[in-house]
Amino acid sequence: VYIMAETGMRPVEIVNLDESTIALDGEVPHVQVRPIGRRMKTKQSQRDMPLVGVALDAMRAHPKGFPRYKDKSASLSATVNKFLADKGLRPTADYSLYSLRHTFKDRLRAVEAPE
Repeated sequence: VYIMAETGMRPVEIVNLDESTIALDGEVPHVQVRPIGRRMKTKQSQRDMPLVGVALDAMRAHPKGFPRYKDKSASLSATVNKFLADKGLRPTADYSLYSLRHTFKDRLRAVEAPE
């Protein structure tokens, strides 16, 4: 959740990170979104994503990625959505884990960030 909120990455991109795509020791800590064993949604989806704030903290806590959810982004979404609902953290049923990605995109548009 922290990685998605801070980077706007898709759940499928996050759950498929592994040691080969996580670079925490360089000058700019980042993850590499790559089509390892899967297709990318768009050509622009393949990218290096710098890590800052809570996203960096989350990756430092999980430097090998999230093997429990590898290739199981739907399971991750269901688990997170249930947790959010159980804790009263979804303003309406229309809000979900994926809403964080849309919120991130909205924030980028609001500041007129370049492509």
